[in-house]
Amino acid sequence: IDLDRFKSINDSNGHAAGDAVLNRVADVIQSTARKGDLCCRLGGDEFLVACPDLVDFDALRLIADGILEALHEPFDWQGTRLTCSASIGLAVSDPNIGSAEDLIRIADFALYEAKTPGSSRIASYDAALHKRRLLSLDLPSHELRPELPLRRQKIVRPAEDPEEIEEHTSELQS
Repeated sequence: IDLDRFKSINDSNGHAAGDAVLNRVADVIQSTARKGDLCCRLGGDEFLVACPDLVDFDALRLIADGILEALHEPFDWQGTRLTCSASIGLAVSDPNIGSAEDLIRIADFALYEAKTPGSSRIASYDAALHKRRLLSLDLPSHELRPELPLRRQKIVRPAEDPEEIEEHTSELQS
C-alpha cells in the first residue's frame, strides 16, 4: 500500500499533518484487516498487509477495497480537513515464490502498475504484468535502437609533457 500524493500533504500542511495522516492510515489498515493479518509500515508512506491464509485475489481485493473506501473519508486535524488516498498492489503466494521478500517484490510490481494510470487504484500481480514491468525498465538494446550507436570513450590520466597531451587528444577523436 502506497499513499498517493503524500508529499503534498507534508508540503502544504507540515510534517505534523503528515504524521497524523500516517497514524490515521495505520488505524484504517488495522481496523480493516482481519484478525491474524500482519499489518505494518515498511517506511515512508508504504504499508504492508500480509494475509497468511488467503490464496485468491477476490478475497484480497475485498480487504483492499475496504481500505481504500475507509481512507477516502476525510478527517479533522487541528481544524483542517485532511483526505488521503492510496494505491494497492496485490500478490498471492504460490510454491514458485521462494520467500516473503520475493512476495513483497512482486506485490511492488502490482503496486507500480496501480500507480501508473492515476491514484486510488488496485492492481493484481500476474506473469503478464511482470513481463510488462520488466520491459519498461530495460534500456533499449543497440539492435532495437540503431540510432543510438555504442561509442567508447577512453579514460586517460593528464600528462605533464605537452606532446603526450596532444597524443591523447588525437586518440579520443578517432
